[in-house]
Amino acid sequence: MIDRIDEELCLGCGNCDVCCPMDVIHLDPPSRKAKIRYRDDCMTCYNCELTCPVGAVRVDPARRERTQAWEADCALGTGALIASGSDADANSGGEGGVS
Repeated sequence: MIDRIDEELCLGCGNCDVCCPMDVIHLDPPSRKAKIRYRDDCMTCYNCELTCPVGAVRVDPARRERTQAWEADCALGTGALIASGSDADANSGGEGGVS
């Protein structure tokens, strides 16, 4: 989730606003500074952080580390998958398991 926008660093270029697929960020007309509009809609894509030329936009650093670790696990085929049911169900053919 987006953490903050440093208004002192923000140039008002609009890169973060344009690249956000969820419309989380907008440029405040009077100040021409980026503002967080809908924080809870942030899907943590990092587009805003990556396109900011001065580093004014920060996405939650702890979440970024977790996301990168998960992506690395998935790339190696070691990522955990969550499914409903139990091992016993899967082994017995019950509740969608294989007979």
